[in-house]
Parts: sequence; C-alpha cells; structure tokens
Amino acid sequence: MEDEVGDVLEKGMRFAGLNEEALSELTGISAGRIRDAIDYRSDLSVEDLKRLAIAMGLNEVGLCALG
Repeated sequence: MEDEVGDVLEKGMRFAGLNEEALSELTGISAGRIRDAIDYRSDLSVEDLKRLAIAMGLNEVGLCALG
C-alpha cells in the first residue's frame, strides 16, 4: 500500500522533530488543518503542501504528487 498525505506528514514530522504546532508556526498553516490532513481529511492546496515539504526537509514534488 502506498503512503497517503497523512502518512507522509506523520513520518516527515517525526523525521524533522516537529509537532503540529511547530509545523504550523513554520508554515502558517493552522495546526487544525495539519491534524485534519494527518487524519485523511486534507484540504491542503499544492502551495500548502510545498510549504510543509520545505519545513520538514522533504521532496516538494513527491509530497505534492500525493495531494
């Protein structure tokens, strides 16, 4: 089974040592929206996904392809 956005966000946050609040501060995306994405209720735009990827040190194209 392939990873979905929520799976990648959880793994990326763990890799980067970030929680939802810290990632929110870095990206300007609310912690609630980040939690929703982790729970497979994502309404994140491509720009949101790019900001998240950069903040976590992930490949932007790869994360955006999941969104």
